[in-house]
Amino acid sequence: IAFEKHSVRIFMDFGYASGDANLNSDHLNGFVLLHRNKRVGLILGRELLGNYAGDHVGQGSMVAYGNPDSFSGVIYLRPGLRLEWSPSWASGIELVLAQKASAQDGEPKNLGFEIDLGTEHAMYRNFTVGGDLGMLFPGSGLGVSDPHMPIALRLTAALKF
Repeated sequence: IAFEKHSVRIFMDFGYASGDANLNSDHLNGFVLLHRNKRVGLILGRELLGNYAGDHVGQGSMVAYGNPDSFSGVIYLRPGLRLEWSPSWASGIELVLAQKASAQDGEPKNLGFEIDLGTEHAMYRNFTVGGDLGMLFPGSGLGVSDPHMPIALRLTAALKF
């Protein structure tokens, strides 16, 4: 969902990949509605939940953050705001809220939330440079023993044909 007026764009993105709390039962109810290349957020979606880091259990699968024999799935909500300051400058802010879609009894569901800030400059008609800063506040559902706040910085240069 997005609303755009002049140089302001407000959007809300929602994604769901179901899970299954017991893969050993006779009834499997897991299915995925996320595109393989859908990566939400600079840290949470691209590094931890998406296929950027791999697609195996414990190596970055968006559905692997459950207890053994479970398929946790993920639900995320991503509201954001983008402002075009001039014809060549734009900035934005996004918030990513994520939790497991399915969890076993007593298993924490909260995967955390992330704040992403970004800006880009169109140096020429087809060439842009930009930077993004992401701060992740991990939830107990990620199963990290030292839940410090990871920070990521990404610098980009893009040539469009």
